[in-house]
Amino acid sequence: MDITDRRVLLLTAYSLVLGVFLGLCWGVLSFIRIVLTPSAKTDVKSRIMCDMITFFFDVFFALFSSVAAVFLFFGANNGRIRLLGLVGCGVGFVVYHTLIGKRLLKAAERFVHIVRRGLIFIYRKTLGRVFTMFKNMFMAPWRFAKRKMGQRKKKVKAVKRRKSTEKFTI
Repeated sequence: MDITDRRVLLLTAYSLVLGVFLGLCWGVLSFIRIVLTPSAKTDVKSRIMCDMITFFFDVFFALFSSVAAVFLFFGANNGRIRLLGLVGCGVGFVVYHTLIGKRLLKAAERFVHIVRRGLIFIYRKTLGRVFTMFKNMFMAPWRFAKRKMGQRKKKVKAVKRRKSTEKFTI
């Protein structure tokens, strides 16, 4: 049983739509990646955690797209894998990414940057000052004790040094 022209057109249309849908899914995952990307000032642990999350999102996307392609071939072509369907998915993905995806990701990146700057500004002007005040209030006794212990340690070292030089004088 050979494929008809109608089936070829349906397979092509479905594969193009699936490619655009996969491009949209990739855009959503890229937006999540932009949101989760740490700033340059963060520590190594948060960067490693962000890389791990990115890895799992990429694996999830690969599994999702392969399962979607299998469902495409079972639904549109009775389970026969044709190169036309795979090429259609790739073309749909590339068309979406070049026409819409890049622009949306740049806009999303600017939006996330503006929101982060706004939240940092609000934090510094409101809650940041309150947290700094409480931190200073609770840390002041510890800093005082540390300073006193350091002064005491210096005095003890000076006395030991003096005593050690007094023993060996001739």
